[in-house]
Amino acid sequence: MDEQTTTPTADAGARVRQVAALVAAAVVLALGALATHAGAETDPSAALVLPTPDAPIEVPTFVFDDNPDPDQCGIPQPMGSGYTGTLHGSVDGVVVEPMVHLYDSHLRSEVHGTVQAGSVVEVVMYQSNPVLDFYLVRFRADDGRSVEGWVPAPFLDVHERSSGA
Repeated sequence: MDEQTTTPTADAGARVRQVAALVAAAVVLALGALATHAGAETDPSAALVLPTPDAPIEVPTFVFDDNPDPDQCGIPQPMGSGYTGTLHGSVDGVVVEPMVHLYDSHLRSEVHGTVQAGSVVEVVMYQSNPVLDFYLVRFRADDGRSVEGWVPAPFLDVHERSSGA
């Protein structure tokens, strides 16, 4: 008789993450179809959504593991000037956040804003943590609005430092 090597709780958690990723992918496809139909991809204000007192942005759950103990997280380190990155909002090749959330900290108490996946950001700081690392990024939209916040490492590709820095 075969013995199970995983617990029912671990299997359930893995299934929930898989279902969440599939649902997110379906939503991304549907939103992409709607945006194409409505012509939203040409609207520069669509690249950045900021919360308002009347409409805060809800903190979502991750489809990947988060840091279990905030007291074990590292001290943020400056990146230095000249670092940029691209927000992609994908996990294992599946876009799970077409609008990538930027948080107040690695504790994720609130969302400072969301930035469209595919956007280039300035990378300001890095925080090494036991399970999930974070980057502090800055985004400036074409319409002059900007936002700064922390993004989990899986949603960001950091580019090589520019030589002009």
